Amino acid sequence: MKLVSLELTKKEAKELNSPPSNTSDLPKYPYGTRISLNYDMIERFPDIRDMPVGTKLKIECEAELVEYSERQVQNGEDHCSAEIQITEMAIEEDAEQRKERKRASHLNEIGGSKNETY
Repeated sequence: MKLVSLELTKKEAKELNSPPSNTSDLPKYPYGTRISLNYDMIERFPDIRDMPVGTKLKIECEAELVEYSERQVQNGEDHCSAEIQITEMAIEEDAEQRKERKRASHLNEIGGSKNETY
């Protein structure tokens, strides 16, 4: 399956963020593309607790298209939307990033014991 980038172009980000502001404040991804997990869901994926913010994750899921609609507005712009319900999901840390994080943690543990003063 081919992955499709959801990252906004600078033009799309500016159009979403009206009136214009600092470019560093512009959104990177559009509204509705973020997955939020509550406490009960995090209990199902406990490894998330050990991952620092910014960790790259691999997510595999099954989902169901639950709603699709199209409409035309008087000014001629067409709008469409789709709602997709995730029904099953797996989450894991990117393998290379996990190896590097564990290696760094191990080196910190080793380095910490060598730096003790007697």
